[in-house]
Amino acid sequence: MKKLIFTAFLVLAASFCLSAQSDSASLAAKVKAENAEALRQFVAHPVVVAKKIVPRNEAYLYFNHLDWMSLPDSASGTATPVVPVANPAELYFTRNGDILFSSMVEGSSWSAPEAPSDLFENAGEEAYPIVTYNGRALYFSSRSLYGLGGYDIYRCDRDPQTGELGVPQNLGYPFNSSADDFLCSETPDGKYIMFASSRDCPSNQVNLYVVEYENFTRHYASESEVSSLLKMNLGNSSGKYSFAKGSTGGNLPVTFAEPERSYGLSVGDEGSFAEDNELPGGLVYQIQIFVLSRTATVKQLKGVSPVYDHKLSGSKHLYAAGLFRTYAEAKAALPKVKSAGFPNALIIAYRDGKSLSVNRARQLESQITVLKEEVRIVK
Repeated sequence: MKKLIFTAFLVLAASFCLSAQSDSASLAAKVKAENAEALRQFVAHPVVVAKKIVPRNEAYLYFNHLDWMSLPDSASGTATPVVPVANPAELYFTRNGDILFSSMVEGSSWSAPEAPSDLFENAGEEAYPIVTYNGRALYFSSRSLYGLGGYDIYRCDRDPQTGELGVPQNLGYPFNSSADDFLCSETPDGKYIMFASSRDCPSNQVNLYVVEYENFTRHYASESEVSSLLKMNLGNSSGKYSFAKGSTGGNLPVTFAEPERSYGLSVGDEGSFAEDNELPGGLVYQIQIFVLSRTATVKQLKGVSPVYDHKLSGSKHLYAAGLFRTYAEAKAALPKVKSAGFPNALIIAYRDGKSLSVNRARQLESQITVLKEEVRIVK
């Protein structure tokens, strides 16, 4: 009897697992279908001037208008091809599926890799970041963002005033499909856009497409129109571009600086005060938890660490948690502090140890970003 009950349990457990897998697959299919429907309003009619099937692992070599070099494994985590485009003093590359940015300090010395903007923090599953020659945009591929399935191609435009990258925009049909679409780049003369796609190909090959660059007029398309566009047939001007296979330029000697130590913030069973209340130089953000007319106790910290004691005029004490170099980092930590029992917690800012408004701090932060961009351009 026990054996029968145990067998029945296994059958039910297996059925539950299959059901869960089926539900997950159904949800994924539903999301993909909804994305496909929504992206039908982003349809363009690019003129295809060249098309070629090549081995997938060699596809990037046909983008010979780019200077492909490889980072050492110790730098990238993988042998990731790197593209120093318009500005040879900056690198965009991927490590473990994340897009990272680094700028040259001197010779082979480079700044510590970091996400090029808050939009890329912990995004994951990104590949082939390629900056346009004029530096105004970044193309990359992702299979974790809103898309049609597989890798989709996205573009981020750079704000000419702040230098910040904008929200990634899916290029829509026919650049993207349910297959892998990646390796998107503009040619230096601005005439063409090149990209690779695994649509209608064996698993180890991809189609390379070259299309005329233009400000595409997008509109809502019917299913039959989308189906036709996805085939990316050659136009009448197919003799305008000839493919040529290039080669990599070898390994790029790179030594990255160590990331700046992040003081951050933690919430545990018992909080703690900072060993030194002196703030580091430069711009920093903190999270104010309360102001008291007496010295706080460890119990009042509710597990938050480290907490700084800033003495105000009179006998008052302002207690602030953590240290953050960017507003985005402080904003991300704020909910954790509120959940610890400080619902009125708020972000405050200091520059060289002196208090200033958060709005002013954010202005200074954006100016620092622009200054870094200018330094890279000068180099």
